[in-house]
Amino acid sequence: MQTLWSAPRAVKVQAGEPTRVSFKLEDPSRCLRAAAIAAPDARLTLKLLSPDGVVISTATLDARLGVLNPGGPICVERAGEYQLAVELAAAGDVLLQGWLPSAKQGAPSTPR
Repeated sequence: MQTLWSAPRAVKVQAGEPTRVSFKLEDPSRCLRAAAIAAPDARLTLKLLSPDGVVISTATLDARLGVLNPGGPICVERAGEYQLAVELAAAGDVLLQGWLPSAKQGAPSTPR
């Protein structure tokens, strides 16, 4: 399993304003997992955006941990510059990390 960054990315998020972190996905045969951790009692929204800015997957939780598509990795159709966007109901700090767990196996998973 390969991480997107050598260490989780720490970002400051203003209330109700998405904060975006970009990453390059060079091999679309690899599927993606992503998660965010915020302070306790946070309402967290995490999104994966395509190079065109289209939302591929979103997770909104009344919890401090958000995982995109909890049913499995998200497989994308093409290489490019993707973004993770995180939003909180109240301002706070968030840790973001992504993983490339394996090569694409069969049909892409359906983002939730």
